[in-house]
Amino acid sequence: MGKDLRKRAAQSHAAVASLDRERASQRALMSRKRAAGRDLVIPPVCNPRRRRRCEKDPALFLKTYFPIIFFNAFTSNQRSIIKEFIDRLQFGGWKAETAPRKEGKTSLLRCLTIYAIAYGFRRFVVIIGANAREADDNLENIRAEFERNDQLAEDFPEICIPIHALAGASQRANAQTVAGRRTYLKWTGDMIRLPVVVGSPASGAMITSRGIEGTIRGMNYRGQRPDLVLIDDPETDETAHSPVEIEKRERIIESDIVGLGGEKSIAILYTCTIIAANCLADKFTDPKVKSAWDGTRRKLLVQKPDHEDMWAKYMELRQDGVLHADKSGRKAHKFYLKNRRAMDAGAVVSNPYRFDPTEMPDGSAKQVSALQFCYDFIADTDWTHFNSEYQNIPPLGHVAELIDINAQTVMKRCSGRDRGTVTPEADYLTAGLDVGGRAIHFTVMAWKHSASLIIDYGVIPVHSPLVGNLEDAENLSAVQDAILTALCEFRDMAAGGWPDADTGEMRYLDVALVDAGYARSSMDTPVYEFVRSSPGKIYRASKGFGSGGQGRYRHPAKRGHGRLLGNHWFATFQPGHKAWLYNMDSDYWKNFVHTGLLADPGRPGSLLLFGAPENAVEHRNYARQITAEIWTHEYKPGKGDVWLWKRIRRENHWFDTTYACCVAASICGMKTVAVPAAAPTADGKPAKRQRPAVKKRMRLSDLQRQKRMKG
Repeated sequence: MGKDLRKRAAQSHAAVASLDRERASQRALMSRKRAAGRDLVIPPVCNPRRRRRCEKDPALFLKTYFPIIFFNAFTSNQRSIIKEFIDRLQFGGWKAETAPRKEGKTSLLRCLTIYAIAYGFRRFVVIIGANAREADDNLENIRAEFERNDQLAEDFPEICIPIHALAGASQRANAQTVAGRRTYLKWTGDMIRLPVVVGSPASGAMITSRGIEGTIRGMNYRGQRPDLVLIDDPETDETAHSPVEIEKRERIIESDIVGLGGEKSIAILYTCTIIAANCLADKFTDPKVKSAWDGTRRKLLVQKPDHEDMWAKYMELRQDGVLHADKSGRKAHKFYLKNRRAMDAGAVVSNPYRFDPTEMPDGSAKQVSALQFCYDFIADTDWTHFNSEYQNIPPLGHVAELIDINAQTVMKRCSGRDRGTVTPEADYLTAGLDVGGRAIHFTVMAWKHSASLIIDYGVIPVHSPLVGNLEDAENLSAVQDAILTALCEFRDMAAGGWPDADTGEMRYLDVALVDAGYARSSMDTPVYEFVRSSPGKIYRASKGFGSGGQGRYRHPAKRGHGRLLGNHWFATFQPGHKAWLYNMDSDYWKNFVHTGLLADPGRPGSLLLFGAPENAVEHRNYARQITAEIWTHEYKPGKGDVWLWKRIRRENHWFDTTYACCVAASICGMKTVAVPAAAPTADGKPAKRQRPAVKKRMRLSDLQRQKRMKG
């Protein structure tokens, strides 16, 4: 009996073991089948001759594999960028190169990155952009070419076929194989690591992109460091005007980025457009400032035409057309077509394709040449904008920091026109109101392209309680009522309008900004109540931010629900007040005012006062308030020299109302930028002003305040 039991048990164990072996064998068989299903077969190169020819000619590579992007012949500026890129591949080193705005610099860098990686010229490429959004765009566009470019897949199957096999699911890369070996493909948000394939020049090569303020220092992957860095326009309009941001980015480039190669020298190509004087692009492309970067500056309008007088007539016709129902400038266009041979004579443009051939309602093309595009842009903006955007000639920037401005200079800015009369053909009428507990200061300005006129300024008394502190709780309600009454008084006065100097026709305010930053937050209640009760959305609440004391101005990155963006201003909807608040970059707009008051009269953006020159003394108080602050710099530990506005006189109300008028004009749609009037020195830059006496007075007043506080 016992022997039978043992025999049956042994048979059972044998059956179980046999079943386990059979299952293991089946699992191994299925695993091999699944692996075989995952194992990719790389087809042969479709056109080996084409691939070899493109290796020797990067311009041909771009034309062959990216014909949708590069459908025109390469311009001289684009050929220069391609040459500098190849020089970096061959010889290494650093190079800073400017090109006009919208010349396709970013597209060139992206596609040349694919060229360098595909042929094995570089193993680890980093593209640096201005911010994280730009970084994401760069990498996403490179991904799109690998995923969707059929011609690239035909000639580089060892790169593209494994990427196509992912079908958008990056997790599939973990188990992907070629010839039984894992590809180690990485297809994540911040990095591309190309598949490891035997015989591929690009096997395991990497591409990543970063915002310039992202994680850059010490970039290293399994002992491999970047061997090529492409820096593409690493600054925005806001950071290009901030000395602190410029200094920070300069430090990042010269320490973090240059040091990415470790002990080996790294190749760097920096492409940019100059935004402002002393910005990053201005510094790195100036051989006198950054000689190691071998800077080069390139223009769209290489040589001006011989007959500039005819182009002046063209721009005058175009500007007049805006006022007489010819918004697209067809009259000026016909003038150009009739005289094109003479008007084109002598002119040289670097990009002959830089124009808009869109057909207009009358059947004519919007533009027929790049030269016409240049002068359309100049007519619609000014030479300063054109020089900055397309010529890489930096504007003088904050002229107030470079040229002395004083009350006598401002007083003499008289136009000869009567007080309260609007300049003929003015585009807009704006006002700025500075709210105080005892008075409301206001300024009214008439705006036109050639010059803008301060037609009126004044003070409206606020009849607040005479006893006690205005911010005390017992006075709060009375002060608010008094402010609201004074605001309504200004509104009633403005309702009468201001007469046109020629026709006598009454003109009325388009936009008026009312300061909502007086004292503490509870004092803004009458301002919002006034704004809500005023018809036509003429009156809008505003608040200035900058170095003057309200805190740093921070421009939002993008539009959003309840947010409007403009030129150094943005508006946010205040649900509690049921009104919009316009936030102003006071540092920028105060410099705008000083620049306009120093510009030659008649230049676009210049500012003038009403009144006759012989009566300039009447503007003494106004001029003292306009110059109550100076744009200067001071040393701060850890930050170095920081530029900021410093008050040298207490009363600056009309300075605030005047720059608020300028913001209001920008809200209306004015694009005028003031043209500096300073003559450059021998090195091409204006001489810096000296104010030792002012700085001395400032130090003494600071000391006196400290003593009073201690006392």
